[in-house]
Amino acid sequence: MLRRVFLISGGAIALGLSGCASTPSLQVVGLAGAVPSRSLRSFEQKHFKLDYKIAASPAELWQRLQNPELPAQVLSLGDSWLDLAIAQGLIQPFRAALLHQVTNWQKLPAQWQALGTRHGLVWGIPYRWGTTAIAYRRDKVQPAITSWADLWRPELSRKITAIDNADEILGLVLKKLGYSYHAPDIANLPEFLPQLNSLHRQILIYSSDAYLQPLLIDDALVAVGWSVDLVRLARQNPHIQVVIPQEGTALWADLWVLPRSATQLNSALTWIDATLNADIAAEIAALTDANSAITSPQIPASVLADRVKFPPSEILAQSEFISHLNSAQIQERQQIWQRLRQHHL
Repeated sequence: MLRRVFLISGGAIALGLSGCASTPSLQVVGLAGAVPSRSLRSFEQKHFKLDYKIAASPAELWQRLQNPELPAQVLSLGDSWLDLAIAQGLIQPFRAALLHQVTNWQKLPAQWQALGTRHGLVWGIPYRWGTTAIAYRRDKVQPAITSWADLWRPELSRKITAIDNADEILGLVLKKLGYSYHAPDIANLPEFLPQLNSLHRQILIYSSDAYLQPLLIDDALVAVGWSVDLVRLARQNPHIQVVIPQEGTALWADLWVLPRSATQLNSALTWIDATLNADIAAEIAALTDANSAITSPQIPASVLADRVKFPPSEILAQSEFISHLNSAQIQERQQIWQRLRQHHL
């Protein structure tokens, strides 16, 4: 899944349709598997008809948002895409008068409200989240992996696959060294560039859409990627273990946004509010590979015990969203990443 990569293909958008569009309905576009079908049916029984379209990847969502010929009333967008959507005028803010209709907005913790807010305006409402994690072959890797530092083990040389993302890879090196994902002037931090170079020599491939397969066919023993991908992979192979590094990790979230052309605002807000209700929040947490932005009392104890979906509080306290890097930080990281990939670091 291309969660945090601005990779736009030139082909057509492949969207499947869930629900009938023969009568007027609210058109919602979301990621495949992000909202359980049970939740969609329940919403329609209580409220109104949905024309729920499925996008296979965040890149397809971005294409949809950019294409005026493919309108939507509500669209799911990753937190790392939000600033670009605002800058390009592709979405409209949730004005105060509208936001009052989302009664569950006030139930969101302050960090979630801040995630979709820019300069006092709310541009996105988060409804689900996940982490960056490590998956490894527990039948072939001993001792168990618990830390980012384990990626530097000599026996894992050229046995690691990773997502092709500068913020994530450079960020995990920062975490390993005890710094924040948002540390400034990282090129001058002690040991950062040597540690990044040594990790680079451990990596077999960087890919955001083909980093999982090598773990299944024994070409790799470890994969660094997004929790929704890795949890799904672990279900295919009982020898794959997924862990959240003890130093903390990167967090990501998906938000509901209002495209610039959206006009059915009252209906859109009813849908968004429903996805933050305790019942649908519990279904998102229990029936999908991500977690809900709302902590629902209806989430089963067995799901709450999942340390990947619900990392311990001490790990969460050290974890960060990395979508608020300033322009200088973004430029520095991209320059370092390009030099690393060209072997000129």
